[in-house]
Amino acid sequence: MTPGLMSHIALWVLVGILYVAVLMLYRHFGHQLLSEQERQNAQGPMVDELAEVVVETIDGRNYSFSEARRSHLIVFTSPKCRACTRIKPVLGSLAAGESSGTAIMIVHSGDTGSARSYVENLPANVLAVADVARDLFRHWQVRSTPFCVVMDGNAVVRMKGVGTSEKRVRSLFDAAEKTAHSDSRKPDARRAASA
Repeated sequence: MTPGLMSHIALWVLVGILYVAVLMLYRHFGHQLLSEQERQNAQGPMVDELAEVVVETIDGRNYSFSEARRSHLIVFTSPKCRACTRIKPVLGSLAAGESSGTAIMIVHSGDTGSARSYVENLPANVLAVADVARDLFRHWQVRSTPFCVVMDGNAVVRMKGVGTSEKRVRSLFDAAEKTAHSDSRKPDARRAASA
């Protein structure tokens, strides 16, 4: 064999090894990315779960989702979450344009002062909860923020998802709006079941 042929064969062997290495890395990181997305979507309450929860708002009122008789977009946030800060303007515009039966609630993992600071420039109709002990986060198994839950007027979870973009938050709010309009035409599911 000539030296030119040997170097050509060696080059192709090296290209083959690099090709296999790239495929292995692609498989590894692709699996990791898919697993992360599955973990994010696996958090939160179960869809179609009745969520009869009473929370205390930052102004000291007890708030019951089932007694409110309106659909909700519940947004879980935390103090050091950059994505939570990025979606704050869209929450403000959605709340300012709120003319339906959909309420927006912020469940903030910081203390009351931190929760007040987060909602201070949002419209007054935005409800806020300071979940200092992260009780609601644990109850609903929320592990990352911002995370959104859509609940209908009967306090049944209809949708959930990570709300890291304006588009995603708007789509979840639109889903809450649809449940508000469909709930106004349906009897209370709990009363119908007990009858």
